[in-house]
Amino acid sequence: MQLIEVPKNLDLTLNAAVGQVLYDKMVLTDAKGGLRVHNQQVDLRGLAFGLFAGQVKMDGTYNTADKAHPKFDLDFDVKNLDIKQVVDNVETVAKMAPIAKNCRGKFSTSLGMQGELDQAMSPLMNTLVGQGTLSTNNVTIEGFKPLVEISNVLKMPRLAKVDVQNIDFSYEFKDGKMITKPFDVKIDKLQANVGGTTAFADQAIDYTMKAKVPTDMFGADAGQLVSGLLGQLNKSLGTEAKLPSELDLTAKITGTIDKPVVKPVFGSGGTDLKETIKEEIKQELNDQIDKVKTDVIAQAREQAARLVAEAQKQADDIKAKARSEAANLKSQGYAEADKLVAQAKDPFSKAAAKLAADKAKKLADQKEQQFVGDADKRADGIVDAARKQGDSLIEKAESTDTKVK
Repeated sequence: MQLIEVPKNLDLTLNAAVGQVLYDKMVLTDAKGGLRVHNQQVDLRGLAFGLFAGQVKMDGTYNTADKAHPKFDLDFDVKNLDIKQVVDNVETVAKMAPIAKNCRGKFSTSLGMQGELDQAMSPLMNTLVGQGTLSTNNVTIEGFKPLVEISNVLKMPRLAKVDVQNIDFSYEFKDGKMITKPFDVKIDKLQANVGGTTAFADQAIDYTMKAKVPTDMFGADAGQLVSGLLGQLNKSLGTEAKLPSELDLTAKITGTIDKPVVKPVFGSGGTDLKETIKEEIKQELNDQIDKVKTDVIAQAREQAARLVAEAQKQADDIKAKARSEAANLKSQGYAEADKLVAQAKDPFSKAAAKLAADKAKKLADQKEQQFVGDADKRADGIVDAARKQGDSLIEKAESTDTKVK
């Protein structure tokens, strides 16, 4: 290819319909649209054609006023293009999105892009500025090295080749990079959110993947570790803990497309899979233990309340019985005192008997008060002892620490 120079002395408008156009290695079918040539610039208006088993629409400009720096400013609306055919025939796509080389399926995109061309009509990647949205339809990804490295690090061989259902995301070109805005995607059974950048010049990558990883996707080693640890700890602690159905994962993917570096960080903050699983098991067990401890504390409080209630009933019975007995003794004392007065025959004897009777009644009052006081003290002691016993049960339940360290 050589630079196609737009003549200075032309000003014309074309409305064309062509059955087949050969452009380099590409075959455009049923091409039609309008072109205006003026001021060393071509304006494309409503240009549409079939390409790579899909459809393309284009609007924009191509300008060679500065032959050393030819420029373009184009808007694309692409529907259902075959990814493999695009990669095989359009080198720029492989530079913009290296993952495309490992994909099979179809994609659609709406894209506004501007930049400069070299003298062979290829875009100068560091001049590209633009943005768009992209969607795919039943794409298979196989052999993409960053994904292969993720599968190796996470011990998930199923991630090396995956079928990805329909996805949609936004992207932009800026500062010599393709910037992919974070988007949700389901990779096998893994629900993930992915976003980051790819540099055009050296294919350096900087992506972050956040995911909910089903624990049944981990390899055999991890599975054996899980069953072994859980079996031992559940048996020793009397719990029925299970590993959570999924783990939170944040993976930082750097390096280059051909030599990716994957650093996983799990929800607990660990980077080693086995250690993370151990921590997750401990956490699950400790959650179970906390639940059991909460139940034990509640039972201790119920038992304490029951002890105090029973003691209070016993104390109330003691106090009631003591008052009844004290009142009976007092009544007997008063009766004896009154009998002494009644038996006296003369005034002097009655006066003496009256003094003795008053003294006896006073003594009966004192005995009644002492009897009731002693009974109350004994009854209150029973309640206080029950309350202390209950508090001790609660304190023991609250202070028990059986957590897995």
